[in-house]
Amino acid sequence: MREFDRRSDRTRGMYAALVVALAIATAGCTENVAPGNDRESELDPPAAPAAHVSAEIALEGVDPSLLQPQILTYADLGNLPDIGGRCLFRFTEVGFPALAYGTSAVVKLNGRLISLLRAGEGRYEDGGIMVTIRSLDSDAAPAERTSSELVLRLPGQAHELGFHGVSTCEATVADG
Repeated sequence: MREFDRRSDRTRGMYAALVVALAIATAGCTENVAPGNDRESELDPPAAPAAHVSAEIALEGVDPSLLQPQILTYADLGNLPDIGGRCLFRFTEVGFPALAYGTSAVVKLNGRLISLLRAGEGRYEDGGIMVTIRSLDSDAAPAERTSSELVLRLPGQAHELGFHGVSTCEATVADG
């Protein structure tokens, strides 16, 4: 009987240590301050829009291999230049957009908004940055939510970054 009691005590001790370790590991989980995470609005001021700069300035002093498109917050969307026939590309159906495009495009890299000029059907570029966007739904109407592919090419990089997501255009866009 004593042998059983010792094993039981050891098991309880291991269980208690596991619970304490989990509590410590998850203690910082409420501190995610990235845009788009649920936080109490009365505690957090509205996000300021990102600075609008040229591609050269946005990439200055940064290794382009470390960059990925960032989400555009509501403040960023309100600070965009006029993009005729605006469409938005999102990584997920319910997420914030990562690219606004139409007659020109805006992408956020390194925490800064970068305007790209239209260089062809679904292609935008400036300062060595090139973005290609294409619908993966060949039969979708222009104003519908469509599965899309975003390809980002950065200057001096051998590889391109590709993302599948969802695009919505002017008639169905809700900026909040």
